[in-house]
Amino acid sequence: MDWIWQGPNVSLPLLLADSGYDIWLANMRGTGPSMRHKTLTPADSAFWDYSFHEKGIYDMASSVDYILNFTESSKLTYVGHSQGTTAGLALTSLKLEYNDKINLMVMLSPIVYLEHMISPIIKVLSDYRSIITLVLDMLDIHGLEAASNVNRLAEVICNEDSPLQDLCIHVIGLFAGFDADQVDKSKLAVFLSNTPNGVSVKEVFHFVQEISSGAFRQYDFGNAASNLLHYGTSEPPSYNISEVTVPLAVYYAKNDFLASIVDVEKFLGELSRDPVDRYLIEYDYCNHLDFVSAKDIKTFLYDRVMGVIRKEVPVS
Repeated sequence: MDWIWQGPNVSLPLLLADSGYDIWLANMRGTGPSMRHKTLTPADSAFWDYSFHEKGIYDMASSVDYILNFTESSKLTYVGHSQGTTAGLALTSLKLEYNDKINLMVMLSPIVYLEHMISPIIKVLSDYRSIITLVLDMLDIHGLEAASNVNRLAEVICNEDSPLQDLCIHVIGLFAGFDADQVDKSKLAVFLSNTPNGVSVKEVFHFVQEISSGAFRQYDFGNAASNLLHYGTSEPPSYNISEVTVPLAVYYAKNDFLASIVDVEKFLGELSRDPVDRYLIEYDYCNHLDFVSAKDIKTFLYDRVMGVIRKEVPVS
């Protein structure tokens, strides 16, 4: 839904479909449509025992294999935003055979290193991680399900006729970066009818660990003994970016409160090959959510992205 809520002539998947591409949309585990499990329920702590790591090496891997098997193709093009880029890098840096199954990975606002992120909301989570973790453990909370009541409330509070809509836009800015001019106020309630969605506590704190460590590495279980048990090393292993050989197209922004220019360019410097396209968006106020929500996103980004896809992967 995050990819297509803006509708025809704006949403990237619909634009690509109109250009002749076969489009598959994936739901990450933990979201409303992806809450079923063969043996577990959301009431079980094990249900929520995952982060972007599992989303990459298991979920994304199985999605790629399913699509290639169904279409009888040898390769596909992957487009990810935010955590979608993190999962993609986890997969292609650890399961190297998937570099040969993807002909192009388009990365919108890549979340790799987070040392220089400036989102006040995420900073609170980072600064008070120990206290928050303790409280959640005491309450036996391991994940937050998609809550339709929350989304319905957001629709009411943040719709175009609400006197509180500007406050909603400000709160979104505290998370992603302030860019009120690119918010389509007539459609904001549609966006919030699906966002936020379900999330595991472990994945949130895996990202928080990346802030404090300044590294891009697997989940830290909190002490040397636990890490030794899981990894055979006292520290969690890092994802080796130099192992990623799939062609990349990387797009980042100046006003992104999560994926800072410094952190994205650190990641770019570790690649073993130059991206086929690397673009710092010229529009100065593009924030983290603008990549899927800005009303003029087609003009200042998607036209370029589609041009690169058409060049690298022409419609057959």
